[in-house]
Amino acid sequence: MLEAPRRRVAGGDRISTAAGIITSTYNLYDGITGITGTLGLYRNMLQFTPVADPGAATSSGNTIVPEVRTLASLTTDDQAKLIKVMNATVDATLGTYPANASNINVTDPTATLVMRTFPNTDYSETPIHTVPVNITCLVGQFDADMQISPRFLADFEEAGGTLDAPVVTISRVGSGIQLTWADVDGATSYRVEAASDPYGTYTTLGTTTDISYTIQNPTEAMKFFRVIAIN
Repeated sequence: MLEAPRRRVAGGDRISTAAGIITSTYNLYDGITGITGTLGLYRNMLQFTPVADPGAATSSGNTIVPEVRTLASLTTDDQAKLIKVMNATVDATLGTYPANASNINVTDPTATLVMRTFPNTDYSETPIHTVPVNITCLVGQFDADMQISPRFLADFEEAGGTLDAPVVTISRVGSGIQLTWADVDGATSYRVEAASDPYGTYTTLGTTTDISYTIQNPTEAMKFFRVIAIN
């Protein structure tokens, strides 16, 4: 993802502010017209370099509705688009979101991509989400790889289970445990959780678009499971 200084405006467009060409001040969701410059590529990411300051914003308070997309569906044509990825799991290995621009893997039911964080945001140095989240983000690209970048802490929202709860059947299959359930109307995927205490804290084992989930070689003699339908 491009590391040169950039200004983000309504719609997720990315404009290089190198050399201080743009001196006007803009607010989030301001619109700019009459801007001129050149287009180029940096590691296959399209960038726009202005040649003159476009002046004051020509509109403000614009509403940008993110398009709901899966990670696997993203292509070069989606660069700089504002999207929303549903039911994603963030790799929490680092513990907190770094203050510098960093790569963190994020997985939805269709694929795993790099989430490229912006530096010095309001989510910098806050705990990485350990529950599935819906992420509003900008689409980027680095060489052949598509990436996503959340803008603010508010771009993360916990993925809720608002549909009927699946009725789960638990079976022993070889050395593993298999959970099965009937398909829930309106569900696009299912989150499987487990706890050692039925009244304790449940942790996510994974997500699936299937109506079954297998836990291989369980290490505990007793475990409690639940499945949450996600729309």
